[in-house]
Amino acid sequence: MVKSELADSRCPGAVHAVPARDGLLLRVRVPGGNLTNSQLGTLADIAERYGDAHLDLTSRANVQLRGLKRPALHRVATALEESALLPSREHDRVRNIAASPFAGADAGELFDIRPLLRELDERLIADARLAALPAKFAFALDGGARAFNSNEADLSLRAVSSDAGVRFHLIIAGTPSGFGASPRRAIDVLLEAAHCAFDLATDYAAGKTWRVATVPNMAGAIVERLSGKAQPCATPDRSPRALRPLGVTDGAEPGLANVLPSVPLGRLSSVQARTIQILAARYEMDVRLAWWRGVVLAGAIRTQLPQIERELVSAGLPPDDSNGFAGIAACSGMHGCTEAKADVRSDAARLAARVAGLRAGQGWNVHLAGCEKRCAMRAGATVDIIATASGYDVRVGGICVAQNVSSDEAIDVAASARVQT
Repeated sequence: MVKSELADSRCPGAVHAVPARDGLLLRVRVPGGNLTNSQLGTLADIAERYGDAHLDLTSRANVQLRGLKRPALHRVATALEESALLPSREHDRVRNIAASPFAGADAGELFDIRPLLRELDERLIADARLAALPAKFAFALDGGARAFNSNEADLSLRAVSSDAGVRFHLIIAGTPSGFGASPRRAIDVLLEAAHCAFDLATDYAAGKTWRVATVPNMAGAIVERLSGKAQPCATPDRSPRALRPLGVTDGAEPGLANVLPSVPLGRLSSVQARTIQILAARYEMDVRLAWWRGVVLAGAIRTQLPQIERELVSAGLPPDDSNGFAGIAACSGMHGCTEAKADVRSDAARLAARVAGLRAGQGWNVHLAGCEKRCAMRAGATVDIIATASGYDVRVGGICVAQNVSSDEAIDVAASARVQT
Protein backbone atom coordinates (compact mmCIF):
# COMPACT_ATOMS: atom_id res chain seq x y z
CA MET A 1 0.00 0.00 0.00
CA VAL A 2 1.39 3.40 -0.99
CA LYS A 3 1.98 5.75 1.86
CA SER A 4 0.55 9.17 1.10
CA GLU A 5 1.22 11.63 3.88
CA LEU A 6 -1.57 14.11 3.21
CA ALA A 7 -1.12 15.71 6.62
CA ASP A 8 2.51 16.50 5.83
CA SER A 9 2.31 19.53 3.58
CA ARG A 10 5.87 20.75 4.17
CA CYS A 11 7.15 19.55 0.81
CA PRO A 12 5.52 17.27 -1.77
CA GLY A 13 7.15 14.18 -3.22
CA ALA A 14 6.23 11.31 -5.49
CA VAL A 15 4.62 9.47 -2.56
CA HIS A 16 4.07 12.51 -0.38
CA ALA A 17 0.91 14.06 -1.76
CA VAL A 18 -0.15 17.47 -0.49
CA PRO A 19 -3.60 19.02 -0.90
CA ALA A 20 -4.27 21.99 -3.12
CA ARG A 21 -7.41 23.66 -4.43
CA ASP A 22 -7.33 21.62 -7.63
CA GLY A 23 -6.71 18.26 -5.92
CA LEU A 24 -3.59 16.53 -4.68
CA LEU A 25 -0.13 17.55 -5.82
CA LEU A 26 2.92 15.31 -6.28
CA ARG A 27 6.49 16.31 -7.06
CA VAL A 28 8.70 13.90 -8.96
CA ARG A 29 12.42 14.48 -8.47
CA VAL A 30 14.48 14.21 -11.65
CA PRO A 31 18.19 14.31 -10.68
CA GLY A 32 20.07 16.60 -13.03
CA GLY A 33 16.87 17.11 -15.03
CA ASN A 34 17.74 14.10 -17.21
CA LEU A 35 14.67 12.28 -18.51
CA THR A 36 14.49 9.29 -20.80
CA ASN A 37 11.84 9.29 -23.53
CA SER A 38 10.05 6.48 -21.72
CA GLN A 39 9.98 8.44 -18.46
CA LEU A 40 8.59 11.52 -20.19
CA GLY A 41 5.88 9.34 -21.71
CA THR A 42 5.04 7.90 -18.30
CA LEU A 43 4.66 11.37 -16.80
CA ALA A 44 2.42 12.45 -19.69
CA ASP A 45 0.27 9.33 -19.25
CA ILE A 46 -0.10 9.92 -15.50
CA ALA A 47 -1.03 13.57 -15.98
CA GLU A 48 -3.62 12.71 -18.59
CA ARG A 49 -5.18 9.70 -16.86
CA TYR A 50 -5.13 10.86 -13.26
CA GLY A 51 -4.36 14.59 -13.11
CA ASP A 52 -4.99 17.87 -14.86
CA ALA A 53 -3.25 16.76 -18.08
CA HIS A 54 -0.22 19.01 -17.50
CA LEU A 55 3.36 18.67 -16.29
CA ASP A 56 4.47 21.62 -14.19
CA LEU A 57 8.24 22.10 -14.47
CA THR A 58 9.93 23.48 -11.37
CA SER A 59 12.93 25.74 -10.77
CA ARG A 60 14.89 22.67 -9.62
CA ALA A 61 14.18 20.86 -12.90
CA ASN A 62 11.64 18.54 -11.32
CA VAL A 63 8.05 17.79 -12.35
CA GLN A 64 4.85 18.47 -10.44
CA LEU A 65 1.64 16.60 -11.14
CA ARG A 66 -1.55 18.39 -10.11
CA GLY A 67 -5.25 17.60 -9.82
CA LEU A 68 -4.75 14.05 -8.57
CA LYS A 69 -7.31 12.10 -6.53
CA ARG A 70 -6.43 9.97 -3.56
CA PRO A 71 -7.65 6.63 -5.02
CA ALA A 72 -5.17 7.04 -7.90
CA LEU A 73 -2.06 7.50 -5.76
CA HIS A 74 -1.20 3.81 -5.59
CA ARG A 75 -1.38 3.44 -9.38
CA VAL A 76 0.65 6.61 -9.86
CA ALA A 77 3.41 5.46 -7.51
CA THR A 78 3.52 2.05 -9.19
CA ALA A 79 3.88 3.65 -12.62
CA LEU A 80 6.66 5.91 -11.36
CA GLU A 81 8.52 2.98 -9.84
CA GLU A 82 8.25 0.93 -13.01
CA SER A 83 9.78 3.85 -14.94
CA ALA A 84 12.66 4.27 -12.44
CA LEU A 85 11.31 7.68 -11.46
CA LEU A 86 10.91 6.48 -7.87
CA PRO A 87 13.88 4.20 -7.08
CA SER A 88 13.51 4.63 -3.30
CA ARG A 89 10.38 5.63 -1.44
CA GLU A 90 12.42 6.37 1.67
CA HIS A 91 14.53 8.88 -0.27
CA ASP A 92 11.61 10.31 -2.23
CA ARG A 93 12.08 13.92 -1.13
CA VAL A 94 15.87 14.08 -0.79
CA ARG A 95 16.89 13.33 -4.40
CA ASN A 96 17.48 17.04 -4.93
CA ILE A 97 20.40 16.98 -7.37
CA ALA A 98 20.81 19.90 -9.76
CA ALA A 99 23.01 20.14 -12.83
CA SER A 100 23.25 22.15 -16.01
CA PRO A 101 20.83 20.97 -18.71
CA PHE A 102 23.83 21.26 -21.08
CA ALA A 103 25.93 18.62 -19.30
CA GLY A 104 27.61 16.53 -21.98
CA ALA A 105 26.15 18.79 -24.66
CA ASP A 106 28.38 21.86 -24.39
CA ALA A 107 31.78 22.07 -26.03
CA GLY A 108 32.89 24.59 -23.40
CA GLU A 109 32.42 22.40 -20.34
CA LEU A 110 35.45 21.05 -18.48
CA PHE A 111 33.95 17.71 -17.53
CA ASP A 112 30.84 15.73 -18.47
CA ILE A 113 29.31 15.23 -15.05
CA ARG A 114 26.53 12.82 -16.10
CA PRO A 115 28.37 9.74 -14.73
CA LEU A 116 28.88 11.58 -11.45
CA LEU A 117 25.16 12.43 -11.40
CA ARG A 118 24.29 8.76 -11.63
CA GLU A 119 26.85 7.85 -8.97
CA LEU A 120 25.57 10.49 -6.56
CA ASP A 121 21.95 9.45 -7.03
CA GLU A 122 22.72 5.75 -6.61
CA ARG A 123 24.82 6.28 -3.50
CA LEU A 124 22.37 8.74 -1.99
CA ILE A 125 19.44 6.34 -2.24
CA ALA A 126 21.61 3.51 -0.88
CA ASP A 127 22.37 5.54 2.25
CA ALA A 128 19.62 4.98 4.80
CA ARG A 129 20.85 7.75 7.09
CA LEU A 130 20.67 10.45 4.42
CA ALA A 131 17.00 9.66 3.83
CA ALA A 132 16.42 11.94 6.84
CA LEU A 133 17.95 15.01 5.18
CA PRO A 134 15.55 17.97 4.99
CA ALA A 135 13.36 18.02 1.91
CA LYS A 136 14.87 21.34 0.81
CA PHE A 137 18.50 20.19 1.14
CA ALA A 138 20.07 20.34 -2.31
CA PHE A 139 23.16 19.06 -4.08
CA ALA A 140 24.57 20.42 -7.35
CA LEU A 141 27.20 19.23 -9.81
CA ASP A 142 28.77 21.75 -12.16
CA GLY A 143 31.05 20.59 -14.95
CA GLY A 144 31.53 24.09 -16.30
CA ALA A 145 28.67 24.03 -18.80
CA ARG A 146 26.89 27.27 -19.69
CA ALA A 147 23.81 28.76 -18.05
CA PHE A 148 24.07 27.20 -14.62
CA ASN A 149 24.62 28.66 -11.18
CA SER A 150 25.16 26.12 -8.42
CA ASN A 151 25.42 28.65 -5.58
CA GLU A 152 21.91 28.01 -4.28
CA ALA A 153 22.71 24.40 -3.37
CA ASP A 154 23.71 23.40 0.15
CA LEU A 155 26.63 21.39 -1.20
CA SER A 156 27.97 21.47 -4.73
CA LEU A 157 30.98 20.41 -6.75
CA ARG A 158 32.35 22.72 -9.43
CA ALA A 159 34.92 21.63 -11.99
CA VAL A 160 38.18 23.58 -12.13
CA SER A 161 41.34 23.14 -14.21
CA SER A 162 44.62 22.23 -12.51
CA ASP A 163 48.06 20.99 -13.49
CA ALA A 164 46.91 17.52 -12.49
CA GLY A 165 43.78 17.71 -14.66
CA VAL A 166 40.19 18.50 -13.75
CA ARG A 167 39.40 18.73 -10.06
CA PHE A 168 36.07 19.34 -8.34
CA HIS A 169 35.98 22.15 -5.79
CA LEU A 170 33.56 21.69 -2.88
CA ILE A 171 31.23 24.68 -2.58
CA ILE A 172 29.41 25.01 0.76
CA ALA A 173 26.26 27.13 0.73
CA GLY A 174 27.65 29.13 -2.20
CA THR A 175 31.12 29.67 -0.73
CA PRO A 176 34.25 27.86 -2.00
CA SER A 177 35.72 25.64 0.72
CA GLY A 178 39.30 25.63 -0.57
CA PHE A 179 39.18 21.84 -0.87
CA GLY A 180 38.27 19.42 -3.60
CA ALA A 181 38.96 16.06 -5.16
CA SER A 182 39.59 14.23 -8.39
CA PRO A 183 36.57 13.06 -10.37
CA ARG A 184 37.08 9.58 -8.95
CA ARG A 185 36.88 10.84 -5.36
CA ALA A 186 34.48 13.73 -5.86
CA ILE A 187 31.29 11.99 -4.72
CA ASP A 188 33.08 10.56 -1.68
CA VAL A 189 33.89 14.10 -0.57
CA LEU A 190 30.40 15.40 -1.31
CA LEU A 191 28.65 12.67 0.67
CA GLU A 192 31.11 12.99 3.56
CA ALA A 193 30.22 16.68 3.67
CA ALA A 194 26.52 15.76 3.73
CA HIS A 195 27.04 13.41 6.66
CA CYS A 196 29.01 16.09 8.46
CA ALA A 197 26.19 18.60 7.91
CA PHE A 198 23.69 16.05 9.19
CA ASP A 199 25.76 15.47 12.36
CA LEU A 200 26.12 19.17 13.07
CA ALA A 201 22.43 19.89 12.55
CA THR A 202 21.19 17.04 14.73
CA ASP A 203 21.35 18.99 17.99
CA TYR A 204 20.88 22.47 16.58
CA ALA A 205 17.82 21.80 14.44
CA ALA A 206 16.34 18.62 15.89
CA GLY A 207 12.90 18.11 14.43
CA LYS A 208 13.10 21.27 12.34
CA THR A 209 13.90 21.95 8.73
CA TRP A 210 17.33 23.41 8.07
CA ARG A 211 19.77 24.34 5.34
CA VAL A 212 23.55 24.51 5.59
CA ALA A 213 23.41 28.31 5.45
CA THR A 214 21.01 28.47 8.43
CA VAL A 215 23.11 26.52 10.96
CA PRO A 216 25.75 28.72 12.67
CA ASN A 217 29.38 27.83 11.88
CA MET A 218 28.39 24.77 9.83
CA ALA A 219 30.49 25.65 6.78
CA GLY A 220 33.63 26.05 8.87
CA ALA A 221 33.00 22.80 10.73
CA ILE A 222 32.56 20.91 7.46
CA VAL A 223 35.85 22.30 6.15
CA GLU A 224 37.63 21.33 9.36
CA ARG A 225 36.35 17.77 9.23
CA LEU A 226 37.21 17.33 5.57
CA SER A 227 40.67 18.89 5.78
CA GLY A 228 42.28 15.48 6.31
CA LYS A 229 40.24 13.75 3.60
CA ALA A 230 40.09 16.30 0.77
CA GLN A 231 42.90 18.10 -1.00
CA PRO A 232 43.54 21.82 -1.39
CA CYS A 233 41.91 22.90 -4.64
CA ALA A 234 42.12 25.94 -6.88
CA THR A 235 39.31 28.41 -6.31
CA PRO A 236 36.84 28.32 -9.18
CA ASP A 237 35.94 31.38 -11.15
CA ARG A 238 32.75 33.11 -10.15
CA SER A 239 29.82 30.95 -11.14
CA PRO A 240 28.63 31.93 -14.62
CA ARG A 241 25.60 34.13 -14.91
CA ALA A 242 22.53 31.95 -15.07
CA LEU A 243 20.72 32.87 -18.27
CA ARG A 244 17.26 31.80 -19.43
CA PRO A 245 18.02 31.12 -23.07
CA LEU A 246 15.77 30.26 -26.00
CA GLY A 247 16.50 29.11 -29.52
CA VAL A 248 19.52 27.10 -30.61
CA THR A 249 22.93 26.78 -28.95
CA ASP A 250 26.08 25.02 -30.09
CA GLY A 251 26.37 21.37 -29.17
CA ALA A 252 29.32 19.41 -27.84
CA GLU A 253 30.62 18.67 -31.32
CA PRO A 254 30.56 20.43 -34.70
CA GLY A 255 27.33 19.69 -36.52
CA LEU A 256 25.36 19.26 -33.29
CA ALA A 257 23.09 21.76 -31.56
CA ASN A 258 20.76 22.09 -28.61
CA VAL A 259 17.18 23.28 -29.12
CA LEU A 260 15.50 25.34 -26.40
CA PRO A 261 11.76 25.84 -26.90
CA SER A 262 9.61 28.36 -25.06
CA VAL A 263 7.44 26.53 -22.50
CA PRO A 264 4.62 28.91 -21.51
CA LEU A 265 4.68 29.44 -17.73
CA GLY A 266 6.73 26.28 -17.34
CA ARG A 267 3.70 24.07 -18.08
CA LEU A 268 3.67 21.29 -20.63
CA SER A 269 0.36 19.80 -21.63
CA SER A 270 0.40 16.03 -21.88
CA VAL A 271 0.08 16.43 -25.66
CA GLN A 272 3.12 18.73 -25.77
CA ALA A 273 5.09 16.33 -23.58
CA ARG A 274 4.35 13.50 -26.01
CA THR A 275 5.36 15.72 -28.92
CA ILE A 276 8.74 16.28 -27.26
CA GLN A 277 9.00 12.53 -26.60
CA ILE A 278 8.33 11.74 -30.27
CA LEU A 279 10.73 14.40 -31.55
CA ALA A 280 13.49 13.26 -29.20
CA ALA A 281 13.13 9.68 -30.40
CA ARG A 282 12.84 10.58 -34.10
CA TYR A 283 15.84 12.93 -34.12
CA GLU A 284 17.89 11.11 -31.47
CA MET A 285 17.98 13.98 -28.99
CA ASP A 286 18.22 13.86 -25.19
CA VAL A 287 15.52 15.48 -23.07
CA ARG A 288 16.75 17.72 -20.26
CA LEU A 289 14.58 19.68 -17.86
CA ALA A 290 16.04 23.11 -17.12
CA TRP A 291 16.08 25.22 -13.98
CA TRP A 292 14.28 28.08 -15.77
CA ARG A 293 11.22 25.77 -15.93
CA GLY A 294 12.04 24.90 -19.50
CA VAL A 295 13.33 22.10 -21.68
CA VAL A 296 16.55 21.50 -23.60
CA LEU A 297 16.60 19.05 -26.50
CA ALA A 298 20.28 18.17 -26.60
CA GLY A 299 22.31 16.73 -29.44
CA ALA A 300 20.23 17.72 -32.45
CA ILE A 301 21.85 17.37 -35.87
CA ARG A 302 22.01 20.85 -37.36
CA THR A 303 20.75 19.81 -40.77
CA GLN A 304 17.54 18.60 -39.11
CA LEU A 305 16.86 21.83 -37.21
CA PRO A 306 14.28 23.24 -39.68
CA GLN A 307 12.06 20.17 -39.30
CA ILE A 308 12.46 20.10 -35.52
CA GLU A 309 11.63 23.79 -35.20
CA ARG A 310 8.54 23.49 -37.41
CA GLU A 311 7.16 20.67 -35.30
CA LEU A 312 7.84 22.55 -32.07
CA VAL A 313 6.03 25.62 -33.39
CA SER A 314 3.04 23.44 -34.34
CA ALA A 315 2.97 22.14 -30.77
CA GLY A 316 2.93 25.65 -29.29
CA LEU A 317 6.56 25.42 -28.19
CA PRO A 318 8.43 27.81 -30.48
CA PRO A 319 12.23 27.95 -30.08
CA ASP A 320 12.08 31.75 -29.82
CA ASP A 321 10.13 34.51 -28.05
CA SER A 322 7.38 34.75 -30.64
CA ASN A 323 4.72 33.72 -28.10
CA GLY A 324 5.76 36.44 -25.64
CA PHE A 325 6.16 34.10 -22.66
CA ALA A 326 9.93 34.44 -22.28
CA GLY A 327 10.66 36.03 -18.91
CA ILE A 328 7.12 35.59 -17.55
CA ALA A 329 6.42 33.30 -14.59
CA ALA A 330 3.38 32.80 -12.41
CA CYS A 331 2.24 30.65 -9.50
CA SER A 332 -0.78 28.38 -9.81
CA GLY A 333 -3.14 31.18 -8.79
CA MET A 334 -6.81 30.63 -8.07
CA HIS A 335 -6.85 27.38 -10.07
CA GLY A 336 -4.56 25.60 -7.64
CA CYS A 337 -4.23 27.54 -4.39
CA THR A 338 -6.80 28.49 -1.76
CA GLU A 339 -4.70 31.51 -0.74
CA ALA A 340 -4.63 33.05 -4.22
CA LYS A 341 -6.71 36.14 -4.86
CA ALA A 342 -6.46 36.27 -8.65
CA ASP A 343 -6.28 34.09 -11.74
CA VAL A 344 -2.64 34.94 -12.32
CA ARG A 345 -2.09 32.32 -15.02
CA SER A 346 -4.74 33.89 -17.23
CA ASP A 347 -3.34 37.36 -16.58
CA ALA A 348 0.17 36.10 -17.36
CA ALA A 349 -1.11 34.75 -20.68
CA ARG A 350 -2.69 38.14 -21.42
CA LEU A 351 0.62 39.84 -20.64
CA ALA A 352 2.43 37.44 -22.99
CA ALA A 353 -0.01 38.24 -25.78
CA ARG A 354 0.50 41.94 -25.11
CA VAL A 355 4.32 41.87 -25.31
CA ALA A 356 4.71 39.29 -28.09
CA GLY A 357 6.72 41.01 -30.81
CA LEU A 358 7.82 43.92 -28.61
CA ARG A 359 11.50 44.57 -28.12
CA ALA A 360 12.61 43.21 -24.75
CA GLY A 361 15.00 45.16 -22.57
CA GLN A 362 17.95 43.24 -21.18
CA GLY A 363 17.08 41.26 -18.06
CA TRP A 364 13.32 41.89 -18.19
CA ASN A 365 11.32 39.30 -16.34
CA VAL A 366 8.00 39.30 -14.52
CA HIS A 367 6.53 37.21 -11.75
CA LEU A 368 2.79 37.15 -11.05
CA ALA A 369 1.85 35.96 -7.56
CA GLY A 370 -1.61 35.09 -6.32
CA CYS A 371 -0.91 36.49 -2.85
CA GLU A 372 1.71 38.32 -0.80
CA LYS A 373 3.44 35.05 0.17
CA ARG A 374 4.83 34.73 -3.37
CA CYS A 375 5.58 31.04 -2.72
CA ALA A 376 6.75 30.34 -6.27
CA MET A 377 8.70 33.58 -6.55
CA ARG A 378 11.62 33.41 -8.95
CA ALA A 379 14.70 35.23 -7.76
CA GLY A 380 15.63 38.35 -9.65
CA ALA A 381 12.27 39.33 -11.13
CA THR A 382 12.40 42.92 -12.37
CA VAL A 383 8.61 43.27 -12.15
CA ASP A 384 6.53 41.75 -9.33
CA ILE A 385 2.77 41.68 -9.80
CA ILE A 386 1.13 40.64 -6.53
CA ALA A 387 -2.58 39.95 -6.11
CA THR A 388 -4.37 41.54 -3.15
CA ALA A 389 -7.97 41.53 -2.04
CA SER A 390 -8.44 44.83 -3.90
CA GLY A 391 -6.43 44.28 -7.07
CA TYR A 392 -2.76 44.07 -7.94
CA ASP A 393 0.27 45.71 -6.38
CA VAL A 394 3.12 46.22 -8.85
CA ARG A 395 6.80 46.54 -7.95
CA VAL A 396 9.43 47.47 -10.51
CA GLY A 397 13.01 46.97 -9.43
CA GLY A 398 11.78 46.40 -5.88
CA ILE A 399 9.94 49.73 -5.74
CA CYS A 400 6.15 49.81 -5.47
CA VAL A 401 4.83 51.80 -8.44
CA ALA A 402 1.14 50.90 -8.23
CA GLN A 403 -1.27 49.59 -5.62
CA ASN A 404 -4.65 47.86 -5.88
CA VAL A 405 -4.80 48.39 -9.64
CA SER A 406 -6.75 46.35 -12.16
CA SER A 407 -5.16 43.51 -14.10
CA ASP A 408 -5.19 45.69 -17.23
CA GLU A 409 -3.24 48.43 -15.44
CA ALA A 410 -0.75 45.94 -14.01
CA ILE A 411 -0.18 44.51 -17.48
CA ASP A 412 0.37 48.02 -18.86
CA VAL A 413 3.11 48.67 -16.28
CA ALA A 414 4.84 45.35 -16.95
CA ALA A 415 4.70 45.82 -20.72
CA SER A 416 6.14 49.31 -20.43
CA ALA A 417 8.98 48.00 -18.25
CA ARG A 418 9.79 45.41 -20.93
CA VAL A 419 10.71 48.11 -23.40
CA GLN A 420 12.52 50.35 -20.93
CA THR A 421 14.55 47.77 -18.97
